[in-house]
Amino acid sequence: MFFESEKNQEEASSGTDIDYYCSKFLQIMFEGVSYYTFEVSEYLKVLKTILPDNYFKIVKLRWKSIGEYYSNNLSESIETLKIAYKESVLNKLEEWFIQDILIDLRNQINLYYESRNEYTDQNYGQLELNKMGSIVFYPIIDRHEKNLLEQLEKDRQNLDIKGYSSKIFLGDRSLYTNSIADIFVEAMIFGSMTHLIHLYSNIQTLSYEWFVRNDEWSMFKLNFKNAIMSLDKKKVHRTAIKFANHVEKLTQEEAREIYDYTENQIIRHKKLTAQLLAISEIGYYLNDSDFSIIWGGIKKQLDSWKNSETGIVNQESYIFNAFRRIAERVDQNYLIEFCLSILKSESVRYHNSAIKFLVNSVNYSDANSTVIAELNKYVIDFLEENANSTEKYYVKLLCCQLGKILDEEEIQKLNSKIQEKWPEFYKMEYLVETNRDDTIDALFLENQLKTIEFRNENQGKNGTYSGYVDSPFYSIINVLSIEGTSISSKQIDRIFTATSNTILDPKQTVDDKIQAYKLLYTLCRIDKDIIKRSTQIVEKLSNVEENIDAFESMMSHVQKQMLLFAHYLLLDLLQKDIWILILNELSTYDDEGSQIEACKLINSYLKHGGETETSRSLLGLFFQFSLIWSNSESLDLRWNSIHLLLKLLNIKEYKDAISNKFIRIINEDNSYVKSRLVHGLDKIAKVDIKTAKYILERSLSDSNYVIRKLALSKKYILND
Repeated sequence: MFFESEKNQEEASSGTDIDYYCSKFLQIMFEGVSYYTFEVSEYLKVLKTILPDNYFKIVKLRWKSIGEYYSNNLSESIETLKIAYKESVLNKLEEWFIQDILIDLRNQINLYYESRNEYTDQNYGQLELNKMGSIVFYPIIDRHEKNLLEQLEKDRQNLDIKGYSSKIFLGDRSLYTNSIADIFVEAMIFGSMTHLIHLYSNIQTLSYEWFVRNDEWSMFKLNFKNAIMSLDKKKVHRTAIKFANHVEKLTQEEAREIYDYTENQIIRHKKLTAQLLAISEIGYYLNDSDFSIIWGGIKKQLDSWKNSETGIVNQESYIFNAFRRIAERVDQNYLIEFCLSILKSESVRYHNSAIKFLVNSVNYSDANSTVIAELNKYVIDFLEENANSTEKYYVKLLCCQLGKILDEEEIQKLNSKIQEKWPEFYKMEYLVETNRDDTIDALFLENQLKTIEFRNENQGKNGTYSGYVDSPFYSIINVLSIEGTSISSKQIDRIFTATSNTILDPKQTVDDKIQAYKLLYTLCRIDKDIIKRSTQIVEKLSNVEENIDAFESMMSHVQKQMLLFAHYLLLDLLQKDIWILILNELSTYDDEGSQIEACKLINSYLKHGGETETSRSLLGLFFQFSLIWSNSESLDLRWNSIHLLLKLLNIKEYKDAISNKFIRIINEDNSYVKSRLVHGLDKIAKVDIKTAKYILERSLSDSNYVIRKLALSKKYILND
């Protein structure tokens, strides 16, 4: 595993019998070899020679339980462990050994109930452990694990405090591998299923340290495989994000290798969970044949889960996470039909996930008209029967999407039902989204303005604060950003005043104030005379002190200090000379969150032609920081910085530097960042056709499926 060589294999097979059988079981745990190839009876003969009779009798039972576990017969395995426990108590065996049996028993009982969508607080294994009173302690295994972790921590501290000129060389790895090997052998001898499974966690810990310390490719893969085996969705995704550039370098064969590692999961529903986690992260890196085979196998299991009344509930989040992560590579008709099947079922607990997915993750342009008509029928039936359901927020969003793609016959059915059941929604949000009309826009903006005024008046009253799923500020920005939108000066002035009052009111939240600043940027860009018409409120904004007061929600990640930077950008639009203040403020942002928010604010500030109206000194500042951020280890920060660089590409003196940066990104960066470049190819082509063509050609042969798919839609650029 850590040292793959024929010599090691030979040493294992020519060593003691226990070593031989341990090496064979390693193949079962890590190489997908069937458990039934393991000669349990022969192995037990070896154990009989090294264990006292009273221990051997119990260990034999534990190995019988392991066989039942590998056969997915949890109920039989549990009964066997109960017998082993009672026999060990009767024989007055050591406490740590009895506790180890009980831990196996407790864990398998939990798995059994989980597989039946049940829960028990009367877990026999746990209840018996509680009776024992003492803390679980393994004299040998705990010592080995303690030695491993202590050595890793010692090496980590040495690395953290080393001088810049110091060199770290690979030492004797047997210090680490021997500890893991000793744990494994102990678990094999005493038949501890819990410690055998825990081996994946130990290997993940060790391979992670070796990978981050030495940047070894084999250790990256081993770490990624065993992170997936942990079945921790957040951990797996964070690993993929943190080491995104390494994921990007996976070959199609290596992607398949990582997926195949999930076969080492034993229990069926746990194996499906691991498969879903793996396909979520490496699905776009598989070749077409492998993806088709793998997805075909997963689909059968998902359809079985969907159609079963006993499908395991906690797999829902893994299923929809996988759908979201590989949606571009899956038949959109299948995704729609899967969600519709759930929405029409009695499994109400899954409805929210299904409707959210239909709103946020389906590409309806790739779905056929029959399936879309079926979805439309569901929405109409929903309006007829469940117009006041808690899911109506997402159904409204779905209505807006369908209103743009339905044929004439279907749209008439939908429009009629929306008018009947949700008349206010129809006159406002729906028509704004689906039918461009100045009168409708004005009514919608008026409605959003009233919402801002209401929240200004009520937020923080009597110490009560509310969070909202919608944003009137962003809604107004979206309408004003649509080409051809017409709005009266009077209405713009009222929106400007109400939005300014949000900023001036200390009771408003940080999030709301940030959104308000972004709306003010937009208003100042689209109406050059608004500052002259709003002198009183502009004066109040100009006199805001640096310590801008606002309510900080515990649910928000945006820091209060971002308000000062947002305000400086507004002051620049109000024609104040604050270049040095912006420089000083940006220089203080040394954490990822603040840098991302700053990047977003600058992007909002530069919209609507802002790059042509901003001073060269300020643009130069943005240019320098965007280049710095584009080299960050943070994937999200790099992605946001690309937005900013695309805006600055029009500036002649920055073109060459930005083009060179784009070339480096398309060659070296993660697909998430590269996708932003491919989406922006039309804009790049207008400024630098040579760079645009290079990016396109590289993207057409990219290892990531989505990048190739996006590039195919831009092939016309090659003809320019």
